[in-house]
Amino acid sequence: MKPVRITIKAHQKNMNDSEQVDFVTEGKFAQKGGKKYYTYMETELSGMEGVKTLIKVDESEDVVEIIRYTDHDSAMIYKLKETTESKYITPYGYMDITIHTHEMK
Repeated sequence: MKPVRITIKAHQKNMNDSEQVDFVTEGKFAQKGGKKYYTYMETELSGMEGVKTLIKVDESEDVVEIIRYTDHDSAMIYKLKETTESKYITPYGYMDITIHTHEMK
């Protein structure tokens, strides 16, 4: 894996609000079997300081998977123009979430 600077830009909408989150961090990058892998350590800014995160990008399938390695690993899958179900770990336990992915850049 080679060292890289990773820029994360996320725009989330819910029924009453929307939120834009942008941050830059140091991480590592590798490419294998047509997939791209980015890893980085979460910082205080994300509220998950010290958690290792892997972002797996499969452009041929329009899929992005975000995996966080904690005591209770969690994964969120984003499929372009599809709806996915995931379990997300919070300090208070697991939360079921539904993800509607309209656009990925």
